[in-house]
Amino acid sequence: MPAISTFASLEDLHSFQNLQAEMKLTAGGDPWGWCKGWWFAIAGRLHDLGGEVPADWHYRPSPLGGVDLDAYEDRVVAQLEITPPALIYAGNLMDRYARACRHKGLNY
Repeated sequence: MPAISTFASLEDLHSFQNLQAEMKLTAGGDPWGWCKGWWFAIAGRLHDLGGEVPADWHYRPSPLGGVDLDAYEDRVVAQLEITPPALIYAGNLMDRYARACRHKGLNY
């Protein structure tokens, strides 16, 4: 659980906690697919909001836009109206998780 000092406001903290709760519902089975599904949803939403996607994520949106509303994760992230600071925090966690998956050979 991140400390409140991680976020500029309680709204950002609660926003992250709402996203985290939804992410936990879908965890299990395929760590790499789970991680990448949420990471792309987070990065796409941040992009579509006009926020700056961290360069170290190496994210490039589709020519059709960053959000794919056919994907469950994208719909959840859009419906929850996650704040940009919470999106960046969650995206950084997913980036770190992806590196751990690669290290363990779970990527494909």
